[in-house]
Amino acid sequence: IFALLSHFYRGDLQEMLHIALPLCADAKTRGDLHAETGFRISITYWAPLLDDQPEAARDEVRAAMAKRWPGCFDILNCYELLSLGRIDLYAGEPVIARQRIKANWSKVARSLLLRLQMLRVFLYDLRASLALAVAVAVVDKDGDKKLLNSSLHEAEGEAHRLARENVAWALALSTARRAAITLLHGDARATLSLLDSAALQFDACDK
Repeated sequence: IFALLSHFYRGDLQEMLHIALPLCADAKTRGDLHAETGFRISITYWAPLLDDQPEAARDEVRAAMAKRWPGCFDILNCYELLSLGRIDLYAGEPVIARQRIKANWSKVARSLLLRLQMLRVFLYDLRASLALAVAVAVVDKDGDKKLLNSSLHEAEGEAHRLARENVAWALALSTARRAAITLLHGDARATLSLLDSAALQFDACDK
């Protein structure tokens, strides 16, 4: 799974799918519903998304989750939130994703999954990205300044949470999100400086 995530963060999505799709098929053949569901909701939904089919990607995630017995909120539910949020982000619908995450955040907290650093980083980074996407939409439409300020404030909070994780990849993500925040505040020079820093931090993760 960590090899697949490495391909994801490097942008090697085709290679990620090349590895994951046979593993998903093998899990289905063996009757391993947990593994099959995990692959479908966290990795293989990218196949239709790469073909610019966000609704098909959503269908893949929801169909996979529909096979599970209803019960407590677990790690697969958390990945469902992440994946649907990323699809919404791609489709230009960040408000829907933000509402979904806010509606389910108490379940995330009660599940104790936030004790897992990897999931914390995933969720904090997605929430920062969604807040930034809302802010960009407000700027593009010359919209509600109050919404712009609250979205930037939320993004800044998530970037700070990422930095507090004090691991290399989270620090790099934090710096990248801070660059976007700074650009929306109108400081292009500081944005470039932060992007340079983020690039160096990401490069360091690959050593």
